[in-house]
Amino acid sequence: MKKLLTILFAIIALNASAQKNTLLEPNFWKASPDVAAVKAEIEKGNNPAELNVNSFDPTVYAINNSASNETVKYLLTLPGNSLDKLTHDGRTYLFWAAYKGNTELMEYMIAKGAKTNLLDNHGYTILNFAAATGQQNTRVYDICLAHGADLKKELNHDGANALLLGATGDKDFVLINYFTSKGLSINSIDAAGNTAFNYAAKAGDINYLNALIKKGVKYNDNAMLLAAQGTRTGANSIEIYKYLETLKLNPNVIGKNGENVLHAIARRPKQLEIIQYFLSKGVDVNKADNDGNTPFMLAAASNHDIETLALLAGSVKNINQVNKKGVSALAMAVRSNSPEVVSFLIGKGA
Repeated sequence: MKKLLTILFAIIALNASAQKNTLLEPNFWKASPDVAAVKAEIEKGNNPAELNVNSFDPTVYAINNSASNETVKYLLTLPGNSLDKLTHDGRTYLFWAAYKGNTELMEYMIAKGAKTNLLDNHGYTILNFAAATGQQNTRVYDICLAHGADLKKELNHDGANALLLGATGDKDFVLINYFTSKGLSINSIDAAGNTAFNYAAKAGDINYLNALIKKGVKYNDNAMLLAAQGTRTGANSIEIYKYLETLKLNPNVIGKNGENVLHAIARRPKQLEIIQYFLSKGVDVNKADNDGNTPFMLAAASNHDIETLALLAGSVKNINQVNKKGVSALAMAVRSNSPEVVSFLIGKGA
């Protein structure tokens, strides 16, 4: 069984690497290639409009790696790169320009007819996506508002407005001050009752959280869950959870989707101390969320850290438990994790 699984992973890896498109390699764009360099790669047969498995294409990589606007504009002239082409998470190029704070490129795209009223797959408008990613250039939001954005009506799938979304990556209250000046309340909440404090807890900046409290912003147990999510750039340290406990917040809080803090923490590697901390607080590693997924299942699906899986496995009651779709931890690991994780689970009786 182990040998067959190893062969399967090898075949998948071989197929994935069989045909490489240089224009889809981030390292190519990190070198800030000019138009001539891009043209040279196209002449070699590299496709300037190809989407990779995650639906990123060369134009997105160019924007996100701060290639010159001339290079991006050239890519936009090529077949297959229309301004309203959908890329990763259903985003057009205007989303990525806003994300990077590239207001010159935003204005260029809008002048060329780019749609400004779109939602991505997570329910983000262009303005809300920029806010959610912590973009500090408020000119981005000025442009969005000038082209029809409505701060009070535009909410993501969780019912969060731009102020809440921006609280996670805000610096020196640039975004909160901006959005309150435009009419949003500092006491905004989303559909689950999360406040700006809760959203800021994702970033784990205790000084910022204390400053929010001084401004009168409320907080609740859900702050634990959002802190557990962390940010794209990394997980939170144990200090943030201890801080939240000093505010009398419950480490055993259950979210609206039936999740506890371990559902998020277990997905990340090198979280042994934090997992042990929450296990000592009675947080249940066997708790299934509304989809039937336990923290251990989610770890098996995406966490390559065997030590983390071993720690969680010590508290797992049924390693072959399945979710509501009938999928087990082993099946998840086979689908999206490493041969080593698959072997570990088999060794544990999966």
